[in-house]
Amino acid sequence: MAKQFLKLKFMILFVFANFIFITSAFADNDSSTPASNAPNVKQQVSGCETTLKQMGESIHRLKRAATDLYAECRQQVEMAGEIDFIGGEVIPIMPVTAEGFGPEQYLPPRKKYIDLHMSQLSQLIPILNDEINSLVIPDENKNDSQSFADSMQNCLKIVKDNFASLQGLTVQPPYSNADIAGLANNIHDQVSKIDNDRKKIYHLVRGDKEQ
Repeated sequence: MAKQFLKLKFMILFVFANFIFITSAFADNDSSTPASNAPNVKQQVSGCETTLKQMGESIHRLKRAATDLYAECRQQVEMAGEIDFIGGEVIPIMPVTAEGFGPEQYLPPRKKYIDLHMSQLSQLIPILNDEINSLVIPDENKNDSQSFADSMQNCLKIVKDNFASLQGLTVQPPYSNADIAGLANNIHDQVSKIDNDRKKIYHLVRGDKEQ
């Protein structure tokens, strides 16, 4: 009788020990779930910040190329500093442009520089396009950032449309100063808007109070 009691007691202790082991195993699995997700959140934030920083460099270069293209179409001919002697008087020669007096006349754009700046734009726009499309915003920031992300896509479309128009205007001289300068200026403005949206998303992801 005593042996049977001891055997029963041993079986009860064995079952209880197994129950404790299985319960603790499930508890460990449950507690590990948030921990396993934590690195994913950090990776999302880190990846988003990296893409936004790289996008800033592309934006800087793209704005520079658009500015250079605009400037090439806004060059005036000046002869400032020269003087003429008439009747013993020194008279400075007024600055003039290629087509006469007036500030609205400009030199014909030079093909080598038009080609250079167009080549820069043709390389930089796809880079910015890829960076915007590859941007993965962390889940917790998606709702607050969606309007800025949509705005970037809209501005990017305008940039690509303007560049397509520029390609048709810059095949061969003579070039239209006004048309090329206008489109280059539009590209610069749209890229500036993309930069503003980029900064807003960056501050949201970082959790900055002031944006």
